[in-house]
Amino acid sequence: MDPFTAIGLASNILQFVEFGTKLVTKAKDVHVSGTGMAAEDESLAHATHALEHLAVQLIESTNAKSTSHEEDMPRKTSLDCKALADELLALLKELQAHDPNSKRQSVRVAWKSTWKAKEKAALEERLSRCGRLLE
Repeated sequence: MDPFTAIGLASNILQFVEFGTKLVTKAKDVHVSGTGMAAEDESLAHATHALEHLAVQLIESTNAKSTSHEEDMPRKTSLDCKALADELLALLKELQAHDPNSKRQSVRVAWKSTWKAKEKAALEERLSRCGRLLE
């Protein structure tokens, strides 16, 4: 085997081991939590619920029949934030084990979480921008 092939093979093996380690760590995190959700996802869910609550309060406090575009902007921003929060909470619900004591479900959630990481990060970033607009 030539040296470049050996280096490529070793690199692939290291990537596989790293991926496996992350998957096992995430599954363990889900399994030991009482909620069936990884700790970082639990924290994100709490923050998202708080932002959703703030958006609902702003929606209720703004006048639905505003006359100008400037008066209607806070309401539209709040509605967008609420929709994003609902979307992120639905995704986080998908990433929660129904039975936190089940090792199989913990591994399944860890696997699904790995595949949905980019989607979750994108929603989190969009919600963060939306939250800054509400401040």
